Amino acid sequence: MGSCSKIFLVIGGISVILIGLKINSLLEVPPMPVLEATWWGPGQAKEVDTSIRPFKIDIPEKVITDLTQRLKNARPFTPPLEGIQQQYGMNTKLLSEIVEFWKTKYDWKERQTFLNQYPQFKTNIQGLDIHFLHVKPTNTKGLKVVPLLLLHGWPGSIREFYELIPLLTTPQPGKDFIFEVIAPSLPGMYTG
Repeated sequence: MGSCSKIFLVIGGISVILIGLKINSLLEVPPMPVLEATWWGPGQAKEVDTSIRPFKIDIPEKVITDLTQRLKNARPFTPPLEGIQQQYGMNTKLLSEIVEFWKTKYDWKERQTFLNQYPQFKTNIQGLDIHFLHVKPTNTKGLKVVPLLLLHGWPGSIREFYELIPLLTTPQPGKDFIFEVIAPSLPGMYTG
């Protein structure tokens, strides 16, 4: 056997060993991280109600009336610079259209009813009030119920899931499973 063959065998053997070590390291289960009990709420840590409580969006009529009055009494916006869309912040022409929509066309009661169509809850975790939807399928006969956590991004809200939830919680032909959906709002993103 020539010296080149021996070198290739040694390099090949070392390569196999290195690849094996790399594969082994990828398959190892890392140790569980140690998570500190951090207080995320305002002020110092204190005793809070951590029970899971039902929640419904219920905007008092006086709040809606107050907002309507504020929108009606708002000062006119400064006209935007010519040829500028949103480069320097929100275009005041667009903002005027949005305010007009809120004053004259937005139906708060209809929106509230729509948003309350799924069961909502609140709980407190480490000082933060967490709002979430928990939608259980109604027809589970012969089906495996699989919990599914849906998380929205920022900016965004659980409203993004309202059309998806019925598809996930309703039996589908040819499927032997159905989902139970839990969709928390990012802290600070829920209505309430």
